[in-house]
Amino acid sequence: MKKIIAAALLFSPLFANATAYTQVATIKDMTVSHNAARIKLSTMNELTECTSSPTSAKWYHLDLRTDGAQHIYSSLLAAKFSGQKMFLELRGCYSHDANSKYPKVTQVYMCDTMWCK
Repeated sequence: MKKIIAAALLFSPLFANATAYTQVATIKDMTVSHNAARIKLSTMNELTECTSSPTSAKWYHLDLRTDGAQHIYSSLLAAKFSGQKMFLELRGCYSHDANSKYPKVTQVYMCDTMWCK
């Protein structure tokens, strides 16, 4: 029994950040700072992990300091300026204080590819 409990505790962090996907939408608004971008889509949905925060369904967060974030950011800018439909992969929450949790963007899927067909 102890082995089962130990295994469950060992693997629980792997499932703590479940992946979710937004609906297909266009980018309504973006804000950019020196190390982050916040994205608002025409259709927003909450990520269950972040629902305790009043900001969770208002913006999605992209940490520009992570590997590959610059590629995601450039794709988001292209989608914003062209009006291209797309959807986002969200995993985990970004929080800069106790009152704000934003779903973290980990990937962008453009609708000119097979992803939206």
